[in-house]
Amino acid sequence: MNQPPLLRLSRTASIVGGLLWACLPPVFVYTSRGLDRPATAGFALAAISIWLVGVVSLLLLLLGLAHLRWIGRDRLGRLAEAGLLASALALGAMALGNGMELYTEVTRGAESDLGHTIFLIAFLVLMAASVLVGQAFVRRRWSAGVRWAGLLLLLALPLGVLLLVVGGALSPDTDLGFWSALTVPYALARVLLAVFARPGAMPSMPVATPGST
Repeated sequence: MNQPPLLRLSRTASIVGGLLWACLPPVFVYTSRGLDRPATAGFALAAISIWLVGVVSLLLLLLGLAHLRWIGRDRLGRLAEAGLLASALALGAMALGNGMELYTEVTRGAESDLGHTIFLIAFLVLMAASVLVGQAFVRRRWSAGVRWAGLLLLLALPLGVLLLVVGGALSPDTDLGFWSALTVPYALARVLLAVFARPGAMPSMPVATPGST
Protein backbone atom coordinates (compact mmCIF):
# COMPACT_ATOMS: atom_id res chain seq x y z
CA MET A 1 0.00 0.00 0.00
CA ASN A 2 1.55 3.25 -1.12
CA GLN A 3 1.00 6.38 0.92
CA PRO A 4 -0.35 9.48 -0.85
CA PRO A 5 2.27 12.23 -1.30
CA LEU A 6 0.64 14.42 1.36
CA LEU A 7 0.82 11.57 3.86
CA ARG A 8 4.51 11.07 3.11
CA LEU A 9 4.99 14.78 3.80
CA SER A 10 3.08 14.35 7.04
CA ARG A 11 5.36 11.47 8.05
CA THR A 12 8.41 13.60 7.25
CA ALA A 13 6.91 16.44 9.31
CA SER A 14 6.68 14.08 12.30
CA ILE A 15 10.33 13.09 12.01
CA VAL A 16 11.67 16.61 11.49
CA GLY A 17 9.34 18.08 14.10
CA GLY A 18 10.28 15.42 16.64
CA LEU A 19 13.99 15.96 16.11
CA LEU A 20 13.60 19.73 16.46
CA TRP A 21 11.47 19.32 19.58
CA ALA A 22 14.10 17.04 21.12
CA CYS A 23 16.74 19.72 20.45
CA LEU A 24 14.80 22.36 22.40
CA PRO A 25 16.49 21.87 25.82
CA PRO A 26 20.08 22.79 24.82
CA VAL A 27 18.86 25.50 22.45
CA PHE A 28 16.68 27.17 25.08
CA VAL A 29 19.31 26.84 27.81
CA TYR A 30 22.45 27.81 25.91
CA THR A 31 21.69 29.39 22.52
CA SER A 32 19.05 31.76 23.88
CA ARG A 33 21.79 33.60 25.76
CA GLY A 34 22.45 35.38 22.47
CA LEU A 35 19.22 37.32 23.02
CA ASP A 36 21.13 39.42 25.53
CA ARG A 37 23.03 41.02 22.63
CA PRO A 38 20.48 42.82 20.40
CA ALA A 39 21.32 43.84 16.83
CA THR A 40 24.08 41.23 16.49
CA ALA A 41 24.51 38.07 14.43
CA GLY A 42 24.34 36.09 17.66
CA PHE A 43 20.95 37.62 18.46
CA ALA A 44 19.59 36.69 15.02
CA LEU A 45 20.92 33.14 15.30
CA ALA A 46 19.44 32.71 18.76
CA ALA A 47 16.05 34.10 17.70
CA ILE A 48 15.84 31.82 14.65
CA SER A 49 16.97 28.79 16.66
CA ILE A 50 14.46 29.17 19.48
CA TRP A 51 11.60 29.77 17.05
CA LEU A 52 12.54 26.64 15.09
CA VAL A 53 12.64 24.37 18.13
CA GLY A 54 9.94 26.14 20.13
CA VAL A 55 7.19 26.80 17.59
CA VAL A 56 7.96 25.31 14.16
CA SER A 57 8.64 21.92 15.73
CA LEU A 58 5.19 21.85 17.35
CA LEU A 59 3.46 22.81 14.11
CA LEU A 60 5.31 20.03 12.29
CA LEU A 61 4.30 17.52 14.97
CA LEU A 62 0.72 18.73 14.57
CA LEU A 63 0.84 18.13 10.82
CA GLY A 64 2.41 14.74 11.45
CA LEU A 65 -0.68 13.49 13.28
CA ALA A 66 -2.37 13.07 9.89
CA HIS A 67 0.10 10.28 9.12
CA LEU A 68 -0.81 8.37 12.29
CA ARG A 69 -4.51 8.84 11.63
CA TRP A 70 -4.23 7.55 8.07
CA ILE A 71 -1.90 4.65 8.81
CA GLY A 72 -4.12 3.31 11.58
CA ARG A 73 -7.52 4.36 10.25
CA ASP A 74 -10.36 2.39 11.94
CA ARG A 75 -7.85 0.11 13.68
CA LEU A 76 -7.02 2.72 16.31
CA GLY A 77 -10.31 2.63 18.20
CA ARG A 78 -12.32 5.43 19.74
CA LEU A 79 -9.95 6.10 22.62
CA ALA A 80 -7.00 6.64 20.31
CA GLU A 81 -9.13 8.71 17.94
CA ALA A 82 -10.05 10.98 20.85
CA GLY A 83 -6.40 11.06 21.84
CA LEU A 84 -5.34 12.18 18.37
CA LEU A 85 -7.92 14.98 18.39
CA ALA A 86 -6.82 16.10 21.87
CA SER A 87 -3.18 15.91 20.78
CA ALA A 88 -3.89 18.15 17.80
CA LEU A 89 -5.59 20.75 19.98
CA ALA A 90 -2.82 20.54 22.59
CA LEU A 91 0.01 20.90 20.07
CA GLY A 92 -1.70 23.89 18.49
CA ALA A 93 -2.19 25.51 21.89
CA MET A 94 1.43 24.78 22.87
CA ALA A 95 2.65 26.43 19.67
CA LEU A 96 0.46 29.45 20.43
CA GLY A 97 1.65 29.70 24.03
CA ASN A 98 5.30 29.27 23.10
CA GLY A 99 4.90 31.77 20.26
CA MET A 100 3.54 34.38 22.67
CA GLU A 101 6.35 33.65 25.11
CA LEU A 102 9.09 33.84 22.49
CA TYR A 103 7.66 36.96 20.85
CA THR A 104 7.73 38.94 24.09
CA GLU A 105 11.17 37.56 24.94
CA VAL A 106 12.66 38.49 21.56
CA THR A 107 10.99 41.88 21.15
CA ARG A 108 10.78 43.09 24.76
CA GLY A 109 13.22 40.93 26.68
CA ALA A 110 10.41 39.86 29.03
CA GLU A 111 8.37 36.73 29.68
CA SER A 112 4.70 36.24 28.86
CA ASP A 113 2.80 34.82 31.82
CA LEU A 114 -0.23 34.14 29.63
CA GLY A 115 1.81 32.33 27.00
CA HIS A 116 3.60 30.27 29.65
CA THR A 117 0.29 29.29 31.26
CA ILE A 118 -1.27 28.28 27.94
CA PHE A 119 1.78 26.18 27.11
CA LEU A 120 1.84 24.30 30.42
CA ILE A 121 -1.90 23.56 30.43
CA ALA A 122 -1.74 22.35 26.84
CA PHE A 123 1.28 20.18 27.72
CA LEU A 124 -0.71 18.40 30.43
CA VAL A 125 -3.51 17.79 27.93
CA LEU A 126 -0.95 16.39 25.48
CA MET A 127 0.38 13.97 28.09
CA ALA A 128 -3.13 12.69 28.83
CA ALA A 129 -3.84 12.37 25.12
CA SER A 130 -0.56 10.49 24.64
CA VAL A 131 -1.79 7.79 27.00
CA LEU A 132 -4.90 7.32 24.86
CA VAL A 133 -2.89 7.18 21.64
CA GLY A 134 -0.03 5.13 23.03
CA GLN A 135 -2.24 2.34 24.35
CA ALA A 136 -3.52 1.71 20.83
CA PHE A 137 -0.02 0.96 19.60
CA VAL A 138 0.97 -1.35 22.46
CA ARG A 139 -0.65 -4.38 20.82
CA ARG A 140 0.71 -7.79 19.91
CA ARG A 141 -0.37 -7.63 16.26
CA TRP A 142 1.57 -4.46 15.50
CA SER A 143 5.24 -4.61 14.62
CA ALA A 144 7.75 -4.61 17.46
CA GLY A 145 9.01 -1.14 16.53
CA VAL A 146 5.50 0.30 16.63
CA ARG A 147 4.79 -1.30 20.00
CA TRP A 148 8.00 0.07 21.53
CA ALA A 149 7.24 3.53 20.15
CA GLY A 150 3.71 3.29 21.53
CA LEU A 151 5.06 2.28 24.93
CA LEU A 152 7.39 5.28 24.90
CA LEU A 153 4.43 7.52 24.06
CA LEU A 154 2.35 5.90 26.78
CA LEU A 155 5.08 6.50 29.37
CA ALA A 156 6.08 9.99 28.21
CA LEU A 157 5.02 11.66 31.46
CA PRO A 158 6.79 9.35 33.96
CA LEU A 159 9.88 9.28 31.74
CA GLY A 160 9.76 13.07 31.73
CA VAL A 161 9.72 13.11 35.52
CA LEU A 162 12.80 10.89 35.50
CA LEU A 163 14.57 13.27 33.12
CA LEU A 164 13.60 16.19 35.36
CA VAL A 165 15.30 14.54 38.32
CA VAL A 166 18.40 13.49 36.36
CA GLY A 167 18.71 16.85 34.60
CA GLY A 168 18.33 18.68 37.89
CA ALA A 169 21.14 16.62 39.37
CA LEU A 170 23.48 17.02 36.39
CA SER A 171 22.78 20.68 35.69
CA PRO A 172 21.18 22.22 38.79
CA ASP A 173 21.87 25.81 37.74
CA THR A 174 19.94 25.58 34.44
CA ASP A 175 16.49 24.56 33.18
CA LEU A 176 17.98 21.71 31.13
CA GLY A 177 16.18 19.06 33.16
CA PHE A 178 12.86 20.91 33.03
CA TRP A 179 12.87 21.33 29.25
CA SER A 180 14.18 17.79 28.70
CA ALA A 181 11.27 16.45 30.72
CA LEU A 182 8.77 18.34 28.59
CA THR A 183 10.21 17.48 25.22
CA VAL A 184 12.48 14.44 24.87
CA PRO A 185 10.15 11.47 25.62
CA TYR A 186 7.30 12.71 23.43
CA ALA A 187 9.67 13.79 20.66
CA LEU A 188 11.43 10.42 20.50
CA ALA A 189 8.12 8.55 20.57
CA ARG A 190 6.80 10.56 17.62
CA VAL A 191 10.00 10.06 15.62
CA LEU A 192 9.94 6.29 16.23
CA LEU A 193 6.26 6.04 15.34
CA ALA A 194 6.88 7.88 12.08
CA VAL A 195 9.80 5.60 11.27
CA PHE A 196 8.15 2.28 12.14
CA ALA A 197 4.45 2.97 11.45
CA ARG A 198 4.33 1.82 7.85
CA PRO A 199 1.49 -0.04 6.13
CA GLY A 200 3.27 -3.38 6.57
CA ALA A 201 3.55 -2.81 10.33
CA MET A 202 -0.20 -2.42 10.77
CA PRO A 203 -2.56 -5.29 11.67
CA SER A 204 -4.73 -6.48 8.79
CA MET A 205 -7.89 -6.52 10.88
CA PRO A 206 -9.11 -4.27 13.73
CA VAL A 207 -8.10 -5.45 17.19
CA ALA A 208 -10.96 -5.13 19.64
CA THR A 209 -10.11 -3.78 23.08
CA PRO A 210 -12.32 -2.48 25.88
CA GLY A 211 -13.50 1.02 25.08
CA SER A 212 -12.42 0.88 21.44
CA THR A 213 -15.83 0.11 19.96
